[in-house]
Amino acid sequence: MLQASQAGASPVLRFDTSAIPSPDSRRNYFIAGFDAQWEAGLFGRTAAEIDAAQADAQTASADLKAARVAVVAEVVRTWLGWRHSACRQALLADSVSVQERRLALWQSRVSVRQASQDDVARARRELEQLRLEAWEASTVVAGIRSQMAVLAGDHNATGPDTLPCTRFDLPAVRISQLPADIIRTRPDIQRAEHQVMKAFGSAREAEANRHPRLSLNGTLSVAVPLSGAGSTSHGILSAAPFVDIPLFDAGARQAVSQARLAQMQAAVLDYRQSVLEGIAEVESAMASLSTQRERRERLSAMERDAEQLALRAEQRFRLKQADRFDLEDSQEALIKSRLATLDAELAQQLAFVRLYKALGGANPMADEARVQAMRDAG
Repeated sequence: MLQASQAGASPVLRFDTSAIPSPDSRRNYFIAGFDAQWEAGLFGRTAAEIDAAQADAQTASADLKAARVAVVAEVVRTWLGWRHSACRQALLADSVSVQERRLALWQSRVSVRQASQDDVARARRELEQLRLEAWEASTVVAGIRSQMAVLAGDHNATGPDTLPCTRFDLPAVRISQLPADIIRTRPDIQRAEHQVMKAFGSAREAEANRHPRLSLNGTLSVAVPLSGAGSTSHGILSAAPFVDIPLFDAGARQAVSQARLAQMQAAVLDYRQSVLEGIAEVESAMASLSTQRERRERLSAMERDAEQLALRAEQRFRLKQADRFDLEDSQEALIKSRLATLDAELAQQLAFVRLYKALGGANPMADEARVQAMRDAG
């Protein structure tokens, strides 16, 4: 559309042929020639058409960017969920092993009449519950692998059977000049801006249509007789201006111009709304990321405490100062703490992805990287 509008501002040259009879139908002529046309583009009509077409092209580019950002965010979100489910499955397998040992301990106590069958039944029920959770985690992993294949565009694609459970900490995110960054990166704001430019170009075009239109037309053709007596060839050269002046439809054109102005005002309001919504979404994503980061840090501290307790319980067990139940209880508490931390890590990572998407695909760490580079240079 943009190329067509730009081409409309240049002269148009056509070559065509035809065969027509004479008015008395006694002769037939073969006509071949060139037709040329150039519109003056008075009152900014041509420039307005080009601006509107350019805004359409930029809108399509913003839509493409939005689609890319959405796909990247979905791929990362799915991969994080895959990794989380795989790690959760491994931890639940460890928890099943601990509960199996606990069940064996209860059964051995029942044999020496130090526990009742109710204790064994409770331990068996907890074991079956953990096995069910482990099975559900395995089905989630299989489902996420299928989602990754779909996102990769290959239904036959297979990912790794296992994923590493290495933990990584996201650095703090600090963003300066929030509104300017949003305007430069968010596709929806860019799209709203281009819609304003398109509406402005359409309003200018409608206003130009209220005024006369001038174009220059020229024809150079040759008529060669095909049949009929006394026929001779003829050359035709003509050039004349074409003028279109609104007379009886001036009111209708004015109404169209006013409607286009109203559409432009609506586009400006949509742009402002998009900016406000974008700022609110980024601020909400940043607040969520900060909250999830703090929650993860607290759960990580609790996990470290659980590791210390499990280590001391193992030492007491080796020194015959604690029984097997105390050791297994500390291991179960450690696994539960690790599961809670794992869930908190996923929540923090998803909040980071949400911030990435809210920024329109911009790197949330770019601003921090610039600050660090300035510090290193200084």
